[in-house]
Amino acid sequence: AKNLLAVWGDKGVYRARALTLVDGTFQAGRLNDEAARGLWSSLGMELYYFTNDDDERYSIQANTSLLRNLMVQAAAPPLGYALYTSVETAYC
Repeated sequence: AKNLLAVWGDKGVYRARALTLVDGTFQAGRLNDEAARGLWSSLGMELYYFTNDDDERYSIQANTSLLRNLMVQAAAPPLGYALYTSVETAYC
């Protein structure tokens, strides 16, 4: 295994960090844009027209093959979750 050691100091405080490179496996997936838009439109209909605002609603996790839970979180606000919100834009 390959190792990396970094040592640095700031104002009399010294720190060290050791890293080790290891092999790992992961899975990657890809959804086409029509699947994402379809999920987001069904989310809009569910929240706006069916007025289902339960945070733990079943439909969020219902479709595991389309990664619905992740896709719903990636939807643009107000449907999904904001990726980045600054204090200036959040409370103005």
